[in-house]
Amino acid sequence: MEDVCVGPLLFDLACFAIGCCFSSTKKVTLYGKYKQVVDFTLLSVLLEGDHSTRRLSTTKIAHFLAYMCLTLLCNCCWRFVKFNITEKEKDIPDESRKSYFEVQNGIEYLRGTVIETKVQKLLEVVCR
Repeated sequence: MEDVCVGPLLFDLACFAIGCCFSSTKKVTLYGKYKQVVDFTLLSVLLEGDHSTRRLSTTKIAHFLAYMCLTLLCNCCWRFVKFNITEKEKDIPDESRKSYFEVQNGIEYLRGTVIETKVQKLLEVVCR
């Protein structure tokens, strides 16, 4: 929460979306591949609630998915730096050192055509 409202409000909304409506399941490969899941019911509720008090412009609607990817990229970079550079000398579990892969895979998942289309359609319905 320490980063809320220090930048664009759309960043905060996207950050809440990935934090509340985006999850990953167990690791499915040795190299940190995770199965990503967006709970579209929760995402719909979040967007409806936000939109009921602050209407999103068409520009913000068009860029919402990119902001979701941006928030994941920020988290990915933070994890990599924290566990592989800053804390390099400390005894950090290998799982923590590779935890940035989970977030990286989330970005790749969101950039999949099917998910992009579903998110965009949801935004169009909710934010009319």
